[in-house]
Amino acid sequence: DLAPAGRQHSPFGRVLLQAEDICNKPIAEAWIENFGYAIGWASCVFYLCSRCPQIYKNFQRKSTDGLAIGLFISAVLGNLTYSASIFIRSMDPAVLMGQLPWIVGAVGTLALDATVFAQFKIYKVEEVDYEPIASDPEK
Repeated sequence: DLAPAGRQHSPFGRVLLQAEDICNKPIAEAWIENFGYAIGWASCVFYLCSRCPQIYKNFQRKSTDGLAIGLFISAVLGNLTYSASIFIRSMDPAVLMGQLPWIVGAVGTLALDATVFAQFKIYKVEEVDYEPIASDPEK
């Protein structure tokens, strides 16, 4: 005879509880998934906010002196390839909704990096070629 759902007969004629009866697996999995999603949104906020102090400082100083443009180029390339990998993997709206915090973080940071690149261009100091001062001809 069949055991009730979620139960299994032992070879000794007893009915054993399976792990699903004791630890409701779907609830635990849903909690872990939701916790991971919440951490993803927190990561997104931190990632987006990471550029704001530098953008503001550049604006206050009207300069990007001391910033390595290579760092921002590398960050843009990393975010572009990361975003592309998400979209290449699946265009299913349900899958994309599950990846939304990471998409917003990567694409949003691209927009902020574009602001930094604009600041590099706007605040660029034109290099001036100075001619050496000629020595006094009367000496």
